[in-house]
Amino acid sequence: MLRRNTSNVLTKKVNSIRSILIILSIFILLFTSIPSPSYAKSAKTLPLSKETVDGSPATGSSLAVANSKGYSIDQRYSPAGTIITEIKTGQILWDENSTVEWTPASMSKLMTIALTYDAIKEGKLSIDTVVPVKERHARVSANSNLSNNKMQIGASYTVGELMELIAVPSSAAATYMLMDLLAPDIDTFVTMMNNKAKELGMVNTKYVNPIGVLNVLLGKEGPSGDPYADNYTTAKDYACLCTYLVTNYPDLLNHTINANLVSKPGTPYEEHFEGHNYSLPGEKYAFPGADGIKTGSARKGYNYSLTAKQGNTRMIEIVLGVSVWGDSSAESMRHLIGNSILEDAFAKYEYRKVLSAGKYSVKGKIIEVKEDFYDCVPKDYKPKFICDFKNKKLKLNISNRQYLNGFAEPSASFDLVKASSENSAKAKGNGKSKPLSITSTLMSIFVISLVAAILVLIYTLRRNKRAHDSRRRHRHRRG
Repeated sequence: MLRRNTSNVLTKKVNSIRSILIILSIFILLFTSIPSPSYAKSAKTLPLSKETVDGSPATGSSLAVANSKGYSIDQRYSPAGTIITEIKTGQILWDENSTVEWTPASMSKLMTIALTYDAIKEGKLSIDTVVPVKERHARVSANSNLSNNKMQIGASYTVGELMELIAVPSSAAATYMLMDLLAPDIDTFVTMMNNKAKELGMVNTKYVNPIGVLNVLLGKEGPSGDPYADNYTTAKDYACLCTYLVTNYPDLLNHTINANLVSKPGTPYEEHFEGHNYSLPGEKYAFPGADGIKTGSARKGYNYSLTAKQGNTRMIEIVLGVSVWGDSSAESMRHLIGNSILEDAFAKYEYRKVLSAGKYSVKGKIIEVKEDFYDCVPKDYKPKFICDFKNKKLKLNISNRQYLNGFAEPSASFDLVKASSENSAKAKGNGKSKPLSITSTLMSIFVISLVAAILVLIYTLRRNKRAHDSRRRHRHRRG
């Protein structure tokens, strides 16, 4: 009876150990087939696409766009060139002959403002630096061939006030006053202008003077060289300049947001000016969100540059060559045309976040995007991505997009975190092994150690049982 009981106890122990081994085997199977929970729970599947959607800028006739909105604008007001870009990415959203060379006229003075802000950034002067009126500034202000204010000996202006005089009445004298702060003579300053244009990627721009007229009209205050030379540029190049100004020196918008100006109020030098940028706030063709930049008109027609922000999206617009000098209606028509294409651009596009930072599952791998990914996209676009594992870059599946010089297609960088179970299975099928994670390695060591301990226990129990049975048989024979 005792022998039977002992045998039953041992049998129960062995069966219990077998049950434990079966449970451990099931656990090991589940553990090795399920990805590490720390990644599996946090990684989302990234939407990929091998096919691309066309992102070419809109093209066509800006005049036709305006007339499609109910205007009846004559063909003579069709611009020589127009462009609309998004400021963060430099993406071109609208392009109408944007590389046709044209005279920027008084928009030339924006380069003087750019060089002035560069000097402020370098600590050479400040927005509050006071500049006295000199004799030659008074002579320039008296030149009837130029847009101006009345500069009088004894008056002085801050740099900020001079910028406003450039922005609204397009003062040539104010331009000369800033130029004299930055260069010893006009020829040196023109070289500075062209060097800056080259730096900004304005490849089809050449300046011969800072005012934007034929050299001969500047008289003795003009540069050396061809007296009948004029500045030339393109809509695309001036989008580069305006993007540079608004991006790097947003203070400029404080000086260009108003179409009208009272200069030196409450002093003997007080002057009142009405500007012609009719797309600015409070004007007859005010565009929603518009807050700068500048107009320019000369013998070859009427131009203007504008920036506007709606929500998180800011755009730059350049319109060149509307009609010819002397056609006063062109000052209005350019804004009706420009507002029409800008309205369409804001209706279609927006600058927004297309992907949040975090972990994503891509083609059997886990990647981690370090920063939120922003881009300029159509409002109805649902982001899909192209993943470049070699360079560890993500970009949208939008092709044929065009950008200003100095800009490139936006992308998001990522790090490779770990291979997912799908990739591991493929690797096994190919006869290739993948390195285990630290968690998997430690758990494997634990399981193997536990199994080994149980096997040792089984072996010990069986050996003790055999020894016990042998002793009993031995005593039985002796009995």
